[in-house]
Parts: sequence; C-alpha cells; structure tokens
Amino acid sequence: MIEHCAEYRIVAIIPYVFDFHEKRKIKSWLFSKPAIVVLLVVASFLANSVYALYQKERETAAKYANRQAELAELNAHAAALSAEVEYMQSTRGIEEEIRDRFDVVKKGEQAVIVMEQRHPTTSPAAVTSEVQAEAAESFFSWLFFWR
Repeated sequence: MIEHCAEYRIVAIIPYVFDFHEKRKIKSWLFSKPAIVVLLVVASFLANSVYALYQKERETAAKYANRQAELAELNAHAAALSAEVEYMQSTRGIEEEIRDRFDVVKKGEQAVIVMEQRHPTTSPAAVTSEVQAEAAESFFSWLFFWR
C-alpha cells in the first residue's frame, strides 16, 4: 500500500514537470514589451474610469449636502408658516391683523401714531461745519500721506 501512494505522488508530479516549459513561455510572453504596453493601456483606461466615478461621487455628495441643507431650511420655514397660520386663525391674530392693515380701534380706544425724527437735534450749521472739518482732515491726510 505504501508503494501505491508513492506511485500516485510521482504520477501527480509528472504533469507539472511537463507543464514547466509552457509556463515559461507564458511568462516570457507576459513580460514582453508589447504585452506590458497593452497592460499599461488597459490599466490607464481603468484608472481613468475609476477617477471619473470618484469625481461623480464627490459631486453627488456635494449636491446631496446642499439639498439636505435646503430641506432643513424649508422645513424650518414650513414650521414658522404653520405657526403663523395657527396664530392667524385665533381671534387675537385676526384682531391684530385687522388693526395693522386698516388702522382701526375698538370703541373707547384712541389711535396714537408715533413718528420718528428724521434728523438729530443738531442744527444744520453744526452739521455743515462737521462735514467741512472732515473734508479738510481727509485732504490733509491725502496731502501728507507719509505721516
């Protein structure tokens, strides 16, 4: 029985010995200059397509982030609008809107209109002298720029 196993091992090794020369031919063909050029061209096409996919993925990720930010902004705006609609449906909201749009008051109330002052309490002569002083200062600072 031991002899049978030894025979089997020798018979199993023999195809590899005969195949050695064929493997050598394949190696010599694979490492030839034309084969290397072909492999480099194929590798460059693959690298180019991978890089294009990477760029598309980055662009898609940026668009997705922008859309998520826009969605969050729109959700916040929708929440504010729904709160405003809810307030406007109440009696207090309706009353406030009528008062704002039409300047009306209830019976027994008086309307008061507060107006803002357009100019400060300084006189026009004081304002003119301040403008002249600033103009003179800017002229001299331009004239003596090295100071």
